[in-house]
Amino acid sequence: MNNIDDNCNGTVDEGCGGTLTCPGTMTVQAGSPITLTAAGMGITNITWTITSGPTGGASSVVWSPSPPTGLTETFTPTIVGDYVIRVSGTNSAGQAVSCTFTISALPHGLRVELTWDGSGDVDLHLHNQNNSAWFSGDDCYYADRSPSWGATLDFDNTSSNGPENIRMDTPATGVDYTVGVHNYARSAGRIATVRIYCGSTTSTTPTRTFTSRSLNGDEGGNCTGNDFWRVARIRMTSATSCTITAVDTYASSSGACGGL
Repeated sequence: MNNIDDNCNGTVDEGCGGTLTCPGTMTVQAGSPITLTAAGMGITNITWTITSGPTGGASSVVWSPSPPTGLTETFTPTIVGDYVIRVSGTNSAGQAVSCTFTISALPHGLRVELTWDGSGDVDLHLHNQNNSAWFSGDDCYYADRSPSWGATLDFDNTSSNGPENIRMDTPATGVDYTVGVHNYARSAGRIATVRIYCGSTTSTTPTRTFTSRSLNGDEGGNCTGNDFWRVARIRMTSATSCTITAVDTYASSSGACGGL
């Protein structure tokens, strides 16, 4: 053994007991499934592992079948970013073999992601600017995850760190959408990060990123004295571009229940 990939297949010191070859670098639209096939003969004990990825990405990926233990798997990433994946197994000579590759999950339409730095329940909101209050039918949030105007909250994280993700695959142009973040419960002192992606299909870099101050409030529920952070206003100017205007104001969520 020489610790060299002699045949340039992504595996070192594979011996004569069988090889394992990963797919090449691939791209997929975030939220869409992609079929992945590793090539190998006589390989057992197969596992697929995400070794690095965007914040909150690995915990929200969907594998099918799950857990991933076959040579062919379907991979559905929700969070935009680059995922480095290792496929490992044992060849017929009893040797451990592995290879790695990268999948880039790309943004499309309008996507808003929320993460935070610890325990607690922080909620992501997207309002359609129809002049009603937050926590209403004009607000996409945990209690109305797919309102009729086209936004979808993919998941509601109630324990720690996030992520939460709201997407609009075909957002209306010339319409304002407002992003909000709420300390729903147990999140005093947490710092939230919001990443906004507008239309790009070629880059995993957010269009804008916003970071909160330490969130205030020790109550729980919608209409309380806890912080409600109005983050930014988004207007799609075309299918692939937008303008984002920072709002960056804080008020009680009881105030948000009374108006936009």
